[in-house]
This record gives sequence, structure tokens and C-alpha cells, in this order.
Amino acid sequence: MSVKFYCDINLLRLCKWLRFLGFDTVTYPELSKSGIQNLCIKDRRVFLTRNKKLHKLLCKVEIISDENYILQLQAILAKYKYEINSISSRCMKCNKKLKRINNDAHLNLKAKSPNLLDSIPKDYYQELSYCPKCGNFYWKGSHYNNMLEVINTIS
Repeated sequence: MSVKFYCDINLLRLCKWLRFLGFDTVTYPELSKSGIQNLCIKDRRVFLTRNKKLHKLLCKVEIISDENYILQLQAILAKYKYEINSISSRCMKCNKKLKRINNDAHLNLKAKSPNLLDSIPKDYYQELSYCPKCGNFYWKGSHYNNMLEVINTIS
């Protein structure tokens, strides 16, 4: 995925959806306008914002007019294409690339911390991923399928 995004504080829900689709998407609420501009220029990110006054920044800026996150996502996907094989490849919380847990790694995790995987249905162990930064686990359960349904209706 070549395009990268920076979402302002008003687009945090959109940020999570873009991460689900595999887009490298960050948000740092503490950054000033010049900090955002510098980061977007340095990292070649598209700045997504609802603030029309920020269109004058020297980086690429996309003004998002809709309040509804589905319409926001639809507007972004009309301009930027995602790759099917990148879906669910990033942590929705921190943006880090997810690591797949193979059978050996699963057994090691279970041996080190027996209760760690108790909340994850055993049916999903074959498709289990985790975030090496924040430790969240991801699997292709009902939440994943519900998000895919939304994506399929708008793209």
C-alpha cells in the first residue's frame, strides 16, 4: 500500500477503518498545525481533516465534509484504492503491522501464558494475528465479517 494518511482528531473512527483496510494511518492529537504539516511532508502522508481552514498547509490535504464515517470512508475509497490482501494487516489501535501466529507460536504463547488466549475462540486459532507493539490479538470472526460487509457495500 503506497498511500499513507494522517487523520486529525475529528476523524478517529475513519482512521480505524483505514487501518483495517491496510492503509498506514496515524494520528497524533498533540501535534500543532506546523507539526502535522512537517510530518505529512516528511512521511509523504495525505492529511485528512474536517477543518476547511487547514487547506492552506503545504502538504497534501483532503477536506472531509461528511460527519458520517461511512460516507467519509466512501469518499476516501473513491480516490484511493486499497489492496484486498492488505485488509486486516495493521493494528487498529496503534497502526503497527500485524504478525501472524503460526501453530508453533500459538503453542509457545499457550505454554508461557495459559490464560492469554482464553478469550479467543479456538475456531480462529488458524487465522490469529497479534500486534507486536501493543499486544492486541486479531482474528477473522464476526466483527471482521461485519466490517467486510460494510466495505463491500461502499466500494
